[in-house]
Amino acid sequence: MAPGRPLPRRRSSSNPIRRAPHNGQDRSRRLQQPEQDRPDFSGLPEYLYQAYERLPNFDTASSHPLLIDARSGRSITYSQFRALASVLAASMSHRLGVTSSNTVVIYSTPNIDTPVVAVAAWLLGVSVVAWAPEQSTDELA
Repeated sequence: MAPGRPLPRRRSSSNPIRRAPHNGQDRSRRLQQPEQDRPDFSGLPEYLYQAYERLPNFDTASSHPLLIDARSGRSITYSQFRALASVLAASMSHRLGVTSSNTVVIYSTPNIDTPVVAVAAWLLGVSVVAWAPEQSTDELA
């Protein structure tokens, strides 16, 4: 393109509804979805916690892997994830006295258990900070 020349205009489609990049659905169709059909999640923890229930065959999907550790090959299924997060949240609350006014710092190298700890804390309404050992104290501030 020569300097000073305007860019050519894109031809507009005769269809006024533009395609959204999300799942190939029309954006207008998603926005017009009735309230009663929309999932009711109050946040990311509930979304992850109830992940397998949204699958088409969730009865059999609960035994499928949700997380797979690339290094070790260890996996956590949908039902294991839910059970681990629930038990850990209960332990954090009852044994450690963690409440929604607390902040939990996950001091660990990234691994397959980090999301379980984060979701368990989020289920209690706790703020979560992930902190890797290789980070400096200046980065915390």
